[in-house]
Amino acid sequence: MTHAEKMLALQAIKDFNVPLAAEEILKLMYRLELVTNSGKEKSDIDKKARAAVWVEELSKYPADIVTKAMKAKYKWFPSLAEVMERCDNEMAYRELLRQGIRCYYSEAEDGSVN
Repeated sequence: MTHAEKMLALQAIKDFNVPLAAEEILKLMYRLELVTNSGKEKSDIDKKARAAVWVEELSKYPADIVTKAMKAKYKWFPSLAEVMERCDNEMAYRELLRQGIRCYYSEAEDGSVN
């Protein structure tokens, strides 16, 4: 990789870290309710409270990661912890990629590795 290609790769990873808008998280929650068994019916107050917490927590992750986690196959409506675990796993993978590119770039600079 050239210096410019490495910088572009690092920038692409950085660009992916834009969070999903609250409205989009709510749409994905609604979609989950439609495609999964939700168990017992929740009151409107419960649904609004759950939605607020989900938006707050999932806004910490990049949009593509949240979308992928919320569109995964679930038989039952997932807990927030289940969705966040999927997000955390994707974030860990993304961080490994970022570190690999940076490490390769640093080593290539000093001439020790191509």
